This record gives sequence, structure tokens and C-alpha cells, in this order.
Amino acid sequence: MIMSILKLEKEPAQLRIEAMNSYVKFLETMNDKTVAVSARHFDKAVRYQGPFKDVSGREEIVGVFAERCCHAGGCKFKVHQILWSEDEQTAFLRWDMVTQRGKEAKSTSGMSEVMLTLNGQVASHIDYFDPVPYMLHDMPIVGRMLRKMQRTTT
Repeated sequence: MIMSILKLEKEPAQLRIEAMNSYVKFLETMNDKTVAVSARHFDKAVRYQGPFKDVSGREEIVGVFAERCCHAGGCKFKVHQILWSEDEQTAFLRWDMVTQRGKEAKSTSGMSEVMLTLNGQVASHIDYFDPVPYMLHDMPIVGRMLRKMQRTTT
């Protein structure tokens, strides 16, 4: 009897682990084709928050990821670590993101807090990273100076 109770408690956690592994694979291989079918990862009431966006709904978050992968050469994620909350419903992903702007590649480290529904869909995705380098690089005078300094230091 105790064995079957433990089995029932473990199955939802295993479902969420498999769902998170699938979501991480999507993030790391994201391109215009995979974004088009990414809606299956998200609950219909999903919420995404980041330094530049705050949207709710499956179509809106798919739009955020489509914009990321199509913007100026796209971006690539590498997830280095997945840490689970005690309730095994929220995962914290430590990642690096490389964006390509012309010949220049920019790497940013960050963290995402991803909460899953009981059936393994993403209910909430919150990104934490320092957006200042992106904003400064887009400013005409400051950006030119930063890019020049980077070229002389590398």
C-alpha cells in the first residue's frame, strides 16, 4: 500500500521533469521552425516577464520567442543548470544567451524562473538578466564608443 502511494506522488514530478527537459531542448534549439510549433509547451494563460516584455497568453509568448529568434540573426541559449523548488513545480534555469548583430556576437548570462502546471505546461516564465548592455549598445554615440572599446580590448 505505501509503495503505490509513493508511486502516485512521484508521477506528477516525473511528468514535470520530462516537460522541463523538453522545454529546455526547445530553448536551446529555438529557430523560426521550432517557434512555430512551440505553443504546445505553454498553458493558454501563460505569462512571460522579462526586462523588455510583460505579456500574457500563449500566442503572445510565442510572439516573444519568434521575435527573439528572428531579430538580427537571432539568439542561442545554452542552459547550464536546472534547479527545482521544493514543491517541484518551479524550475530555475541558469543560462547563457548569445545574440548576433551583424559580425558582432554578444553573450549574456541570466536566469529564468519557470513555473509549470500540473500537466507540465509552462504557466509562467520570468527572465532575470542585466539589460543595460543591450540598451547602451543601441544608443548611437554611447554604443559606438562601447563597440570601439570592446574591439580594442579583444
